[in-house]
Amino acid sequence: MARFLLAFSTAWALGGLVASLFPAATGQAPELIIAGLVFAVCGWLAVSRMATIEATVYAVFCSGMTLAFSPAPWAGIEWLDTLTGLARSGVIFVSIAAALHLVLLIPWGSLKIKPPSFVPVYLPAVICWLLVTGRTRLDAAEWPLLNAFLLAVIGMLLAAYLLITTIAFLRRYIRSERRQRRRRGTRMMLWGSVLGTVPGLLAGFTLLGRLPGSRFLMLTAVLVPLSWYGVVRELARSGGSEHGNRGG
Repeated sequence: MARFLLAFSTAWALGGLVASLFPAATGQAPELIIAGLVFAVCGWLAVSRMATIEATVYAVFCSGMTLAFSPAPWAGIEWLDTLTGLARSGVIFVSIAAALHLVLLIPWGSLKIKPPSFVPVYLPAVICWLLVTGRTRLDAAEWPLLNAFLLAVIGMLLAAYLLITTIAFLRRYIRSERRQRRRRGTRMMLWGSVLGTVPGLLAGFTLLGRLPGSRFLMLTAVLVPLSWYGVVRELARSGGSEHGNRGG
């Protein structure tokens, strides 16, 4: 499954990169697509070199992020754009859940942690996708309150993923020893995540985004897959997490 999602997202991004040469087609900057392809490359490296559950989950995460940095459907055929758009959003939602799943798989201290249950981690992502699917059949002009409600629920679910993922990681990071942080790469993961996301957020949600060339700040996002890859690699070297290994 992870390889299929990677193939889908990689092909999508490469197609978007070619289409970005004609700005009127997608309106997407090629720099963003290239950043997404870095996620795809890291995902392929993980599933090719490591047969662990962490590598599989990481690859799913990279698949969705590749699509998030790639343009939306642009074929111009309504039914085709709708179907491919739903497939794209579904992978992105699942990848957000995969980020949480990966954080929960990271061991810390000497405490044995039970493996996270699959259903509660991924079910909200599936609900998000179903709500988005429902919105495609909804006339927003005729049902404005319902449309606003669906958008609010989707936003809250995604915000909850971000909050829970951040808390789960920081909880494990703080309770781990400094030696473990260096050995497992979680220190690099922390700083890679911060330096990889903050510049893009500043460019997207502050006046900094109006400055010439500010879109290049989004390129720092490549620090996220690179730093997360280090943790996945170290877990594979040490025999995986306490939850055991399995192929992806």
